[in-house]
Amino acid sequence: MADAMIFVMDELAGQEHGPYSLAEIQTQIYQKKLKKKHLVRKSDYSQWFKAEDLLGKVFTAVEQTKTNEKQQAKDDKAKKKQQAKDDKEQRKQQAKDEKDQEKQQVQNDEETAVEAEELADSDPYTISEADKAMLSLYLETMRTYGDRLQALKDEPDNAELKQAVIQCGTRFAKITHQARAALPSEPIKTFDEDVLQADLKKAMTPQD
Repeated sequence: MADAMIFVMDELAGQEHGPYSLAEIQTQIYQKKLKKKHLVRKSDYSQWFKAEDLLGKVFTAVEQTKTNEKQQAKDDKAKKKQQAKDDKEQRKQQAKDEKDQEKQQVQNDEETAVEAEELADSDPYTISEADKAMLSLYLETMRTYGDRLQALKDEPDNAELKQAVIQCGTRFAKITHQARAALPSEPIKTFDEDVLQADLKKAMTPQD
């Protein structure tokens, strides 16, 4: 059948048409130009047969093709419908997410504003216990150094006072450095290193 050529009888005109290849016959069946009741014959036969008798398998194959195409069209339609539904749900969820994000942003802004207000109303100068201890040590050492320096001015020839000023001044410089490092935002009185060195030099220089 694969190599056979087919003639088709035009019963109204009483004429035969062809020969047609199997592919051409399949096209005619698909387009409903050739029906099962029509008469056909193979090119190597002179006897005519109904198309359904000679080409039964061909009709079945074409019908199956149409069935498959119909099912495919149905599946495509269902898929397209589902896709539209999914897209709608996605847009709906996206809109909900954006609304939730906006709501959360408003809430965050309100919380930030409250925190800023509370900070503005709070004591601007609060330090931890450890920082308080460092600040107290700094202030105490500064007073001690000042007292001993004044005593040295009153008794410039007192060797013991000179040594005390040197030791206290050195310690004061060290504690000041530590306090500045530990409490960069605290109101520590500015300490002039040049003044300290001048004081120490004076304490170590014999008086004429």
